[in-house]
Order: sequence, then structure tokens, then C-alpha cells
Amino acid sequence: MTSARPSRSGRGSRWRAWTLRASRRRWTASRSSGSGAVEADLQRRVDSDPHSSIAALTELVGRHPFREGLWALLMTALARTGRRGDALTAYRQARRHLVEELGIEPGPRLRELESLILREDERPQESAASAPGGLEGNLPRRLSPLIGRDDALRGIDDLISRSAVVTLVGPGGIGKTRLALAAGRRVAADRGWQAWFVELAEIASSGDVPRAVADALGVAQRAGRSLTESIVTALGSRPALLLVDNCEHVLDGAARLVQAVARGCAHVRVLATSRERLDVDGEQVLVVGPLDPAAGAELFHVRALAADRAYERDAYRDDVAELCRRLDGVPLAIELAAARVRSHHPAELLARVHDHFRATGIRRTGAPRHRSLRAAIQWSYDLLTPPEQALLECLSVFNGPFPLDAVAAVADDPTRGLDESTAF
Repeated sequence: MTSARPSRSGRGSRWRAWTLRASRRRWTASRSSGSGAVEADLQRRVDSDPHSSIAALTELVGRHPFREGLWALLMTALARTGRRGDALTAYRQARRHLVEELGIEPGPRLRELESLILREDERPQESAASAPGGLEGNLPRRLSPLIGRDDALRGIDDLISRSAVVTLVGPGGIGKTRLALAAGRRVAADRGWQAWFVELAEIASSGDVPRAVADALGVAQRAGRSLTESIVTALGSRPALLLVDNCEHVLDGAARLVQAVARGCAHVRVLATSRERLDVDGEQVLVVGPLDPAAGAELFHVRALAADRAYERDAYRDDVAELCRRLDGVPLAIELAAARVRSHHPAELLARVHDHFRATGIRRTGAPRHRSLRAAIQWSYDLLTPPEQALLECLSVFNGPFPLDAVAAVADDPTRGLDESTAF
């Protein structure tokens, strides 16, 4: 015979005892309700696709708050998708239900799982900047729209689906970094992956590459392991995108690190930017070209309006179209020129375009190599060996594309001093 429910008016010891007995009856019922098969099926889902199983598990723990197996699966799914903070929050919620309503502590399975998540200090630490969906990552926030690169974004997304390493190559100022960041944000949003950004422009040698990557991910070197091995272990098998920017001056070090990640992390994809390919196994190369005329003009108008709210795009359409064509559709050159509309109309800039450096000017912010067109070209020139620099100086007589046989006409021995790959 079931005892009568005591009055809540006093909320005394009799009421607390009654609610505790009722909760324990619900807990006992949940443990004997044939949940083993259900949890086994959920375990398979978590193993195969932890991200897609989170919503279902969140709903189930809400309906069955005393089933520790469900809480354990939810914590596992959250941790495997990089949401360690959310996994620990789930543990605290489970414990609160058990302690406050049943008067018991979580069992060994939950406690051990909490300890395991807390001990994962070698994995990338949570960053203040998060990708969409609350996943870990450190992609910088987008400050301006990406113009004219929709086809390239679709191409990158397709390559990332099929290849462990994708490298965006192109000359300085062509927009590789901005394109890569936009692709990274899309991957994070659409696939729920972590997306990590590593800037290599400021390091001096190939030996510094692992430290730059480790610092970006928050990875500490483990005893008995190299820093590269610690990075591979930290990334583990969780889906992630590692975006490695500006590899051209540390190609050997970048290639070694990227190859190690590609071989050791089955679900991690690497998106690199460089002025030349990394030449690693499985690499897919996407050449980033100039903007088409319509996109170049739109970029100019957008940047000019940001620089001067009085700018009238309709008044300068023809001048802007010709200016962008003369600037070869290079985004950096177009943006630098557009910033000068505060003091020069597009027609005046067009009159100066024979001297690209005067027409485009400088800017105060951004990476040093992108503050002026001269700096971008100087960066590329400094990366060349002396024989390559000498050959480039010979080729400067051309003001556009040229066939290979024309090289022999302006250089006595075009291959002298060049390595085999460059000479070819």
C-alpha cells in the first residue's frame, strides 16, 4: 500500500524524505527498464559520429536525468567534438540531479570520465575565440566581406572533403589568407569542426614551425616526445581543420609539420597558404588568381566607400574598371588604391597607375608585408636565391605573360645557379 503524500506546507523532514523515496523509485525503475540495448546503440552512434549524436543525447538526459549511462555518452560525445567545457558542465548537471534528488554521488563511470576530461591538458586548450557552434578554435573574427571568391570557396570545400592537405598558392597580395580564413569559417560552421589558425610570417626559420603551431593550439611538449609528436597526439582523431598561413619562407619546416599531421591524424585536414606548394604526399594545390573585372570593381567600391562616405560609385564606374584592370585584379593593390579616394579621385589614380607604387600608397595596419605593394613584392624578392633574383631582373622587361622561349632571348643562361625544380 502506497503511503499518502505529505503536505508541502511545512517542507519539513517528512516532505524531504517522501521526495527522496519517490526519486529513488524512479531511479530504480530507470535502471531496470531494459536500457542496455538502447545505450549500446547510442554508443555506436557516438563512436561513428559524435557531433550528430549530441542533440539526441541532450534530449534523453532531460527525460531520464538519473540514467548515468546516458550522461556518460553525452559527456563522451561533447569531449570528442572538442567541447570539453560543455562535457564538464554535463557532469555537474548529472551530479546535481543525483545528489539533490537521490542523495547519492555519481558512480565510478561518471567520476572516471570527469577525471579523464580534466587530465587532457595536452589537448588544445579552450580559446576565447570560438568557431560557430561553440567549438574550440582561434579563427580571427571577420571584419570585412570576401568579394569575388565564391567559386574558390566551393573548390576548397570539395578538396578538403577528399584530401588531407590543401595548399592555396599565388603571388603576394592575391588574397590567399583571407580566402583561407573564409574557408575555415565555413568548415567550422557547416561541419562542426575545430578550426585552428597558425601564422608563420613572423618566424625566422623552419625549426620554429612546431613551436608556432604548438603556441596557437595551446599544446605543451610531453616528456619523451618531440614537439611535433605532441601536436599530433593533441590533435588526435577529432575532426579539425589546421590552417597554416604563409609557409613560403619556411617551406621545409612547414612541410615536415604538415606531413606529420596528415599521417598521424586521420580526421584532421590541413589548409596551407604559400607562394609555392609544400610538395608533401597527398597535397592538392589550388592556385588563387586575380579577381575578375566585376569583382575587382566591386572590391574597389566597397573599400572606397569605407574610406570616404561621400564617395559616389556611379560617378567613377569606367575609371574604376580601367584602374582595376591596370592593377591586374590583385586585391591588395585594389584595396590600397581605394583607400586613397579621400585625397585622389579614381581618375587621378588612373593617371598615376603607370607607377603602381604611387597609385596604391601605403596603410598603417596589417602585416608589414601587406602594408604596401612595394612591401609585398619585396617579401617575394627576398625569398629568391641570388641566381633567381638575377633571372627575375632579366624578366622585368616583360610587362605581361611571356612564353618560355622568350626567357632565353633575354637571359644568357636562364638555368644557371637554379635548383632542378626551379630550372624545370
